[in-house]
Amino acid sequence: MSLYSKPGDQVDPSKQKKFAESDPSSGEMYSALLANRRDPASWEAYLTKLIRKRTVPVFGSQKPQLQNGYYTITDKFGVEYLINGSGLRSKPLDQLGDKPIIVGIGCSITHGIGLNCTETWIHRLAELMNCDYINISMPGHGLTVTSLYFTEIILPQFANIQGVFVYTPPPNRVDWIQYTDLDESQYAVTDQDLTVMSMISIIKDAGYTDTSRELLRGLEHSAFIQYTKDLKLIETNAELHNIAYSNLDSIEFMQTSRVLNNKYRYTKAQDGSHDGIELHQDIADEFFKQVTDK
Repeated sequence: MSLYSKPGDQVDPSKQKKFAESDPSSGEMYSALLANRRDPASWEAYLTKLIRKRTVPVFGSQKPQLQNGYYTITDKFGVEYLINGSGLRSKPLDQLGDKPIIVGIGCSITHGIGLNCTETWIHRLAELMNCDYINISMPGHGLTVTSLYFTEIILPQFANIQGVFVYTPPPNRVDWIQYTDLDESQYAVTDQDLTVMSMISIIKDAGYTDTSRELLRGLEHSAFIQYTKDLKLIETNAELHNIAYSNLDSIEFMQTSRVLNNKYRYTKAQDGSHDGIELHQDIADEFFKQVTDK
C-alpha cells in the first residue's frame, strides 16, 4: 500500500509477509519495532511516515507528489499548503543550512489550517526574531509523535536553533498508531502502512461499548500524563542544547486578558472553524514577549 492507500485497496503482493500468525502478546512485533527503533534511518522514516500521513492528505482524486521539495495540497477552501518531504509545513530541511532557526510544535493551530503560511504564528514569530523556522505539527493530534521528531530528528541535524515554542493541543488527545488496513499487520514493519488516529475519534466512529467506556473513564488522566511527559521531553532536550524553550497552554492562553480583551476583533480562518490571523498574531507576540523577557 502506498502513502495514499486506504482501506480496501489491493495489497502489494511483493511485500514480505512476516506477522500473519503473530500473537499480539508474544513480543514478536515488539522485537521488530525495537530493531526498527535502533536503526536511525528506519526510525526517521517511521516518524516521518506518521507525520506525513496526517499532513499530506488526499482530497478526492488529488494525490500530491513531491516536486521541488514540496507536496502541494489545496483544500476545498482554496488554501494552499506546501509540505516538505518530511511532512512539515516549512522549507525543506536541506535548504535551511546554517541560518538561525526556531521550531514551532503543536497541532492544527500551529499547522495553520485555513490560513496561508505567512499568517501562521510560527511564521510571524520567526519574522519578529529575524530567523527561519521549522513547523512540526500534526492537525488533530497531541504531541506524541512531534515531540519525538523534534528530539531525535531535528535536534541532531541543527546546531543553530534559537528557540523551541510549543502551543499545546487541546486536552484529551491520546494518539493511537494503527494500520490503515488490518492486512498491513502481516508485513514487515518497514512496509506497513500506518496512520495516527485520535482515540476519541475511533471510539466515536466505532460506537460505544463497555470497553470504550472504560477507556473514556481514564482518558483525562492518561492524556494529562502523556502531555506532561511530551512537554518534559522537549523542555529537557532544549535545555541540554542551550536552546530557549517556551510553551503556551492553549486552554489557559484563551482565558488570558490579552485574548479576552481582543476577542471582539478575532476572525476565523478560511475553513470557518479554526482561529484566524488575529489569534496567531497574539500567540506570536506572547511568545516573543516571553523570549525578550528572559
